[in-house]
Amino acid sequence: MTRHDDHALRVTATAATGLGHALRMLNLARHLPEATFVVDPETATTLRTLDCPADAIRVIDPRSKPGAWALEAGMPRNVTMDMQFSGNAPATAMEVAALKRAGCTVTVIDSMPPDNLVTAPDDAPDMLVTPYLGADTLTPEPAAARWLHGPDYAILSPDLLDVRNGVPFPRSPRILITCGGSDPAGLSARIVERAMNIPAALDVVLGPMFAPDLKARLLDLSRSGRNVTLHAAPASLVPLYAVASLVVGRPGLTRYEAACLGRNAIYLAEGSPYGDYFEGFNRTGIAEIYIDGTSHGAKAFFARLEGLRDPATLERATRPNERALKAVDGRGVMRVADAIQAIADKEPS
Repeated sequence: MTRHDDHALRVTATAATGLGHALRMLNLARHLPEATFVVDPETATTLRTLDCPADAIRVIDPRSKPGAWALEAGMPRNVTMDMQFSGNAPATAMEVAALKRAGCTVTVIDSMPPDNLVTAPDDAPDMLVTPYLGADTLTPEPAAARWLHGPDYAILSPDLLDVRNGVPFPRSPRILITCGGSDPAGLSARIVERAMNIPAALDVVLGPMFAPDLKARLLDLSRSGRNVTLHAAPASLVPLYAVASLVVGRPGLTRYEAACLGRNAIYLAEGSPYGDYFEGFNRTGIAEIYIDGTSHGAKAFFARLEGLRDPATLERATRPNERALKAVDGRGVMRVADAIQAIADKEPS
């Protein structure tokens, strides 16, 4: 018999995929009773570095057939999957189909095209969550019985609400530089090199998966720049967001975290598969996203940073962003958790 208070969380977090997927699932786990992460060995190691309790992790063989783990004794039957990263949608669809056939209820945290989940109606999840700006216009209507879409469902740390509601906006210009958990392209160092002459304090995040040579380069830069402070694998970025007046880096989960606190943000996105989606941030004024490999790419991004050396330009960039604050209210994780629990609590017909 299905226990309605047990939830399996499926996610992938590796050096290649970064930490964004794992972090939002950890946020979701805080709002679901009896949540267990069912993951591959590498993801299990990553979760432990993020202080996920060992007894909340069950490791499965990544070589096993999709969904086979659900047939093991004692495994939760309510499954939430966030396995949507570049090129992985077909594998996710296979696991969703297998889980449905095993009698599980399934929710999928989806990606935007071209990596959105596509399934046959009989193999569709019970619920699809596409927590992204413009999802209703850029993503085809899914086969799932229920679809939650848009930034109202952004799955963020509930700690952000404490800052949003109780911490005044910083008066002095302070820039948070964050490029994800792994930063394989070394963008962090390239940003710091160009930002050291900006008249603002720089907080630079060293992700837990940064390569040793990147860490060494950033350490050298911090020694030569009085305004540079390094933060090695912080347990949470919320305290750094709280004192930042501008966020710069890669547009991962941070694009919604920064918006939730009304911080302006300037990002460089890798490649252009999500070009239409990223342009929505530029169009609505929620953030500035430059797309590498296009005419509005890396060159324009770094020119924008160098322009912040001008005090008047910096002052404009470090004002509160009311459009972002309105677009992302920080309660999406609660909405998604309530919807997942509602499906789990529904008695089978």
